[in-house]
Amino acid sequence: MSVRARVALLGYAIALYLVFVPLLDTAVRVAPLDFGNLQWRYGTLGFVSRALEVPLLGLLIAFSVALAFQHVLVSKVLGWLLLLGSITLIAASGVFAWDVISMRAIVIPEMRRSFLISAGLASAKYGSAVLVSLAFAWVGLRVRRSR
Repeated sequence: MSVRARVALLGYAIALYLVFVPLLDTAVRVAPLDFGNLQWRYGTLGFVSRALEVPLLGLLIAFSVALAFQHVLVSKVLGWLLLLGSITLIAASGVFAWDVISMRAIVIPEMRRSFLISAGLASAKYGSAVLVSLAFAWVGLRVRRSR
């Protein structure tokens, strides 16, 4: 195996680790699933918003490796996955916004300010993750093999 191939493989391995370990950690922490429970859903979606940064860094590494080594197929697969991920994040942020509105009525008045600040931060994280994911998807889907 050439040095270039080993560097690319190492880059993809690091990227996979950065993408999947935080997501698996989050999945374990929010189990068991209880989508019908408003408090569980709000807490879970808030927790997920805190776990988005590291996977996005992993995706940046994967895209960088794919672009540097002209792995067009990897770039396109990442682009399609991130387009799907963007749609999922948009849906999650919509559900989260609805849950914030629903939860506001049951939050005690003394906690309402910190509740709204936390909800705003989580919403901002979802929004920025959607923008970054869409940008990655756009780049990945537009990659062409150089001649």
